[in-house]
Amino acid sequence: MPKYRCKDCGAIWYGWGEGKVCPKCGGKLEPVPENTADKK
Repeated sequence: MPKYRCKDCGAIWYGWGEGKVCPKCGGKLEPVPENTADKK
């Protein structure tokens, strides 16, 4: 399932990228590559 991250609030969404709008804050979603591990 595609993974998207909101540029404005940083929320992570799965499968919400069709409209490219964050359901939480209305910000812009950008796709997150599945093979990229988050660096801590």
